[in-house]
Formats: sequence, structure tokens, C-alpha cells
Amino acid sequence: MNTPLDTPRDESQLRPEERVAIRMLVAFLREGCPDGPSPPGFPIDRKEDFRRAALEYFSDPPDPANHFRIDVPSDEYIRAQAHIYKRPSGVQVELDLFADGERSDLTATFDLDRESTVFSEPTLYSIHVM
Repeated sequence: MNTPLDTPRDESQLRPEERVAIRMLVAFLREGCPDGPSPPGFPIDRKEDFRRAALEYFSDPPDPANHFRIDVPSDEYIRAQAHIYKRPSGVQVELDLFADGERSDLTATFDLDRESTVFSEPTLYSIHVM
């Protein structure tokens, strides 16, 4: 079970490189998970799952153009609004996404491994309806 961080300030905040990586992952989702290279931390085997989820929540009937409605969050928004939880290997970050400048019903969840020197990028592993 996750518990909110109550560790020293540096551990309860996202590092600048973590915020950049999260923005890259959201931008990739916004682009509709295009074919070709994925940014570090994006689960290549789940591209279709994320594509379908975004389409389902942003339009009826689904329309690929609506991926572009997802706003790439600003660094300030991530810093202020990310919900950070302790995990065995690092932290889990939940971030509400916006579309067309308004809060949507999508939450992106990221897994940040702060101990591994091999897989140190945030991993996008869930998008769900709040």
C-alpha cells in the first residue's frame, strides 16, 4: 500500500530531470504514441493500450485527432500538483491531465526508480479514469 511521502524535502519533491521525463512521456501520449522510437520510460508493449485509453476518454466515437487535446503539463504544474507516494524502489507519481485547458478524467501514473542506475527514467504504467 502506498503512503504519502513524509521524508525530507528533497525526497518529497520531484527532481528536475524527473519532471522533464514526465513531460516527455505525456507529450508522446499526446502525439498518439506514434510508431518509431519511444521516449525512455514508455512501455513499448503497451502503446496500443494507452492509445485506446486516451481515445476512449476524449471522444465518442474515438477519434485519433483528439490525442492532441491532451495538454503537456508545465514544469510548474508538475511541481505543484503531482501526488507522490513511497514505493519499494523509489516513488510513484500520479498526475491529473488536462485537455483543451480543462481538467480531464485521465490520471497518468508514473513509477520512478531512484535506485537503479540502469532504468532511472520514470516509467508510465497506468492511465485511468479518476
